[in-house]
Amino acid sequence: MRACAPMLALATVLLAFLLLPASTAFAQGGVLTLAEKDSAVSAVGYLSALQDPDGTLTLEDVVARRDSFRPIPGPFNVGYSRKGAWWLRITVAPGPHGGGDWLLELTAPYTDMIDVYAPARVAGQGKGTGADDLEVVHSRTGSLVPFSERGLFSHLFVVRTELTDLRQQDIYIRLAGNRSLTASPTFWRLSPFLGKLTFNVLMVAFILGAGTITGLGSVIFGLWLRSKPFVWYGVYVALGAMVVLGNSGFLTLLLYPLSPTVVLRLQNVIGCLTIMTAAFMVRALFCSSGRNPVASRLMIAIGAIAAICAVIAAFGYYGLIAPFLSLNLLLLCILIPWVAVLSLWRREPAAIWYSIGFIAYGFCGGWFMLMVLGVLPASTFGERGYQIVSVLNMVTMFVGLATSLRAGVRERRSLELQLLRASQQNERELEAAVVQRTLALESEIEARRSAEAALRVALREQRHFLIMVSHEFRAPLASIRVAIAVIERRLSELDDAARREVSKIVRTVGRLSHLIDAFLAEEVLEKSALQPRLAALDLAALAGEIAQEQTAVTGRDIQVEAAAVAPVEADSALLRTALENLIGNAVKYTDGGITIAVHPEDDAVAIAVKDCGPPIPEEDRPFLFERYYRASSAADRSGIGIGLSIVQKIAALHGGAARLESDGSRGNIFVLSIPTNIQSHQEQFDSAHAAES
Repeated sequence: MRACAPMLALATVLLAFLLLPASTAFAQGGVLTLAEKDSAVSAVGYLSALQDPDGTLTLEDVVARRDSFRPIPGPFNVGYSRKGAWWLRITVAPGPHGGGDWLLELTAPYTDMIDVYAPARVAGQGKGTGADDLEVVHSRTGSLVPFSERGLFSHLFVVRTELTDLRQQDIYIRLAGNRSLTASPTFWRLSPFLGKLTFNVLMVAFILGAGTITGLGSVIFGLWLRSKPFVWYGVYVALGAMVVLGNSGFLTLLLYPLSPTVVLRLQNVIGCLTIMTAAFMVRALFCSSGRNPVASRLMIAIGAIAAICAVIAAFGYYGLIAPFLSLNLLLLCILIPWVAVLSLWRREPAAIWYSIGFIAYGFCGGWFMLMVLGVLPASTFGERGYQIVSVLNMVTMFVGLATSLRAGVRERRSLELQLLRASQQNERELEAAVVQRTLALESEIEARRSAEAALRVALREQRHFLIMVSHEFRAPLASIRVAIAVIERRLSELDDAARREVSKIVRTVGRLSHLIDAFLAEEVLEKSALQPRLAALDLAALAGEIAQEQTAVTGRDIQVEAAAVAPVEADSALLRTALENLIGNAVKYTDGGITIAVHPEDDAVAIAVKDCGPPIPEEDRPFLFERYYRASSAADRSGIGIGLSIVQKIAALHGGAARLESDGSRGNIFVLSIPTNIQSHQEQFDSAHAAES
């Protein structure tokens, strides 16, 4: 019921707006009588009009065609008439003491050029008492007429006349321009006119001040709240105040002595921008979040057309686009009640206020635009009603925005409360889940610790067993070597089969000795207390010595390519073990020659062992230096996979590194890099030692 009351009031206002112009009766033609007691007399209903299609008729031509004038029932309004001109005639007959000085005001806000031919006393003549002292004087006013050429320096279109008592006199008015031609003449005595002028100035100043403050405040408020409707509303109100300033003629007065042509261009641009802003404001209010997609596209089109018209108007071609711009605004006036009713149907926040403002504005604005286009007869009430409803629209929009903001605050608080409750519930559930997961993780960690402890015990026992076995094997192997040495001195006494068996025994004992040495070397390297015994070492000499020994033992062709390198601080025993492992691998996996290259490498010395065997598969390379890892291609070769891990550990103890270099072709290159910088080497060694600990 509360929503029905404002709608009922709106219907009453619109009905009165519709019926009042129809009930207003105007005289048609005739003679306008001015009495002594009159202070303001409207000439509406006493006008006769004549069209000048070419705009070439002079006053004499018009007077000669006096009978061609046709009476006008009401204010003069022909809409857009860019070609030619229109002539109006007012026949005035002052009564006794009804003559004298009168001010003729022409309410024609969109008329560019107004020429008035009225009786007046010629400047320089003394003031007489007879009609013979008066002449028909040509006065000019209108939007494009400079103030210096107007009879009265005012923002209103006013000319001076002096009428003779008891005498019928004709006043001719010529109207021309590119905009809508309208005119509502009124005769004023000086004192009442000054009162009206003062009131008009106060009203325009109030509208301008209120519109500017409201618009600026709304823009700032909207930017602060990040509310597009508030921002568009602020811009719309500010531009609307500027439109009132322009239509009232104050803009030309404020910008004087700027040319009226330039001011009119600015005024036309402001009008176009106001329509554009109104379209985007309505879209922001009713078409956000995917609502009303059809209306949204139409509003974008209306705004875009208005923006294009603003550019055209800035170049002085407003007369070409004025009818289309009016139709554009008329379409906007038809659309906004529709979207307002849709919002009311959806029961959106503040829909009742938007409906009141926009339905009233759409109806009155459409009525006014039809008057501007010349479809409906002009009326003072129609123009005033449009202005009043425009103010009503701005007020209801502000109230609607405030109501919508308040509803949004309530909704946000409700959502925040729901979110808080959900957050608290989620927090409780999360805490319970964390407790359960923590207990599960503690159980998993305890189980993992137990498994790791058992694994460490098993590995320690395994290593101890291997070391014990290795130590226990060393004495029998020594005895076997002595026995083989005795047998080898008598090989000549044996047949070929026996000699082959002896060779097998020698090779088997060598492999077993190498395996035991590897186990023992790894055990030594695993001890955290191990510190290399550093001394100056010539790696080229060491490589040559080991190459000779391995050549003698294996019978392979092992070449050494040594460049001039600086001595390094290193443990000779450990590096010998590393090189023997690299050369042993090369001997094991290739039947061809082996090359040992010694060369400088940045701040280190590199020893590269290159063989001619098959390349190591790509998938095995990342794991070659891990303990007990064997490449897939080495399944048919003897070994347990700890040689390269020993090489890597020895290199790390010296602050260096071991790596594989291979381009995929035949052969592999294992590189052992030992730094030459003693200080850097010592720091890296300490780091490696700490990591091992």
